[in-house]
Amino acid sequence: MAYGQFWMIVNIDDAVDAWGGEKIPEKQAPRFMHPTKELAEQELLRLGAKYPDTDFVLLESVARVRRVTNVVCSVEPIDEIPF
Repeated sequence: MAYGQFWMIVNIDDAVDAWGGEKIPEKQAPRFMHPTKELAEQELLRLGAKYPDTDFVLLESVARVRRVTNVVCSVEPIDEIPF
């Protein structure tokens, strides 16, 4: 990923009730990560002006996780045949 922190804009107009919250339709899923809050706010205002009856929200990344698994093997020589 290019940046540690980023902002995304989401169209939440057609969100529907789902277990534990609300679900945004896949066609409205965010696809662009803005590198600064200022750029994201500019885009939020542009989208709001272009689609005045649509409800957009600005999301900020606040945490990140990446699972990394390293497998380490150790081989010890055997002095004699074990059978």
